[in-house]
Amino acid sequence: MATTALPQRGYLHDDTPDLGRWIRSWLFTVDHKRIAILYLLSINFFFLLGGLAATFVRIELITPQGDLMSSDVYNRMFTLHGVIMIFFFLIPAIPAVLGNFLMPLMLGARDLAFPRLNLLSWYLYMFGGIFALSAAVLGGVDTGWTFYTPFSSTYSNSNVILTITGAFIMGFSSIATAVNFIATTHKMRAPGLTWFRLPLFVWAMYATSLVGLARRAGAHSRVPRRLQRLRRRPRSGRGERRRGAVRGAGDPNACPCARPGAPGGGCPPGDRAARTPAQEAPGGARSRSGPPRTGTWPPEDRPGAGQRRPRRAADHRPGRPVR
Repeated sequence: MATTALPQRGYLHDDTPDLGRWIRSWLFTVDHKRIAILYLLSINFFFLLGGLAATFVRIELITPQGDLMSSDVYNRMFTLHGVIMIFFFLIPAIPAVLGNFLMPLMLGARDLAFPRLNLLSWYLYMFGGIFALSAAVLGGVDTGWTFYTPFSSTYSNSNVILTITGAFIMGFSSIATAVNFIATTHKMRAPGLTWFRLPLFVWAMYATSLVGLARRAGAHSRVPRRLQRLRRRPRSGRGERRRGAVRGAGDPNACPCARPGAPGGGCPPGDRAARTPAQEAPGGARSRSGPPRTGTWPPEDRPGAGQRRPRRAADHRPGRPVR
């Protein structure tokens, strides 16, 4: 029986002989392996530029005099080296190259969760690099890669805004990659591949994506306003009773069981007259057998004089005996 062998077509090869179509197939690909290779080539290009800037800096430091460049050019070259190495090499190197290539293979998935978002992250990375390189071509930056103020604000006469814009765009590329990794890890694992069976590399990429997404999306910023309102809201219970007791401290005729803000000034006169002096305590407080300290009970359900107010389950706190 004759068998027909299927053609072996890999992600690196294309059957078309047209050069333009071959370039378009790479620039518009959604294959995670090809996108990882695009990242590899781009990151190596920026690494060579950063290494070239570091080479000029080291050559200048051979002698104390400014043999190769002036002090201002030295500062700009040093900043260029730092910006390229930090923002365009160290941050995206391992997640963008190794993560894109290996994570779907380790998870048993055909591709990442959002292939087009993966391609968009590479284009954002390239646009950010173009902004940073255009700033270097137009004069460079002399503030250092940390962009500390006031060197990067009032006293700077270099292209700070253009360089920061490039780093900002590159940050969106990292956000897109982090979202892709998190969604792929959650939703596209192979059957039987539980969380405790994940490879350590997948765990590392997942944790790095969570930290990077929280850092860049501002999850560590300020407390939401709704939580601030809840934090400022007064608590009911013993605090209300304590405030009610303090409220009636200066008035000997004040009713200690009046609710704050209740119309009519508290208990009816009959209930106020029925209280004995033994039930009144300094500061408007009540004795153990008197009426409640604040008006948490409606007037029609309030216990009479000499009766003990029944305790409710909501009033009892652990560690405090119920009297």
